[in-house]
Amino acid sequence: MALFKEYTINLSPISWKRPGVHKKKFYDQQKHEKLAFGLYLLQQHGNSPKFTKAIHVEANFFIQIPFSLRKREHTKWCSKFADIDNLQKFVFDAINDTGIIWKDDKIIASVCAKKIYDANPRTYITITELV
Repeated sequence: MALFKEYTINLSPISWKRPGVHKKKFYDQQKHEKLAFGLYLLQQHGNSPKFTKAIHVEANFFIQIPFSLRKREHTKWCSKFADIDNLQKFVFDAINDTGIIWKDDKIIASVCAKKIYDANPRTYITITELV
């Protein structure tokens, strides 16, 4: 039977940032954000087994509705916030850092991602093992 797991991170979606440079050394600017995100993931992962085979990841990023759009008609699709690939990179890096859900994001064979406006900002992730 294929493994399947879903996670809801009740934080505003976070976009990946390039590593910073200080005195010719690189450092992770988002160490604390990844730690907080990872704690949510670990709590929800529990004792589930680690994903080791090819997987499909679906990530839905629910973005806070901007004040400028609250009183007007608006679409549910977000086209103003961060690049979707940077949102995905942050999620994948945070999962890699946990070391519990998967060893490396190279096992991702398929991805589906959406940016959606919502009054309740969060990130919803599903991981399905491909058989």
